[in-house]
Amino acid sequence: MVSVPITLEQLIAAVLQLQVDERVLVVKALLQDDLRSGLRDLIQTLPTQSAIEDITDDDLLTNVQDTQPAQDSPVKHSILALTSTVFWL
Repeated sequence: MVSVPITLEQLIAAVLQLQVDERVLVVKALLQDDLRSGLRDLIQTLPTQSAIEDITDDDLLTNVQDTQPAQDSPVKHSILALTSTVFWL
């Protein structure tokens, strides 16, 4: 394998010369590598965190209910109106 040192600017210029579908592959590879390193960091920090043992089922249920939109929320009505409009277009 041959190794050729290039600058960041040269690398960017080379990537910009690629076809769009080839650039997508470069982006996917960079994101995949970033996700792997983020997951690796998370896995390494998890054992150092103390466990939370004082959460009850009621606490979890309350949290879920608090984060879900109400049945008659303006957001729900907006979504229903939008889907009805799109259906009839």
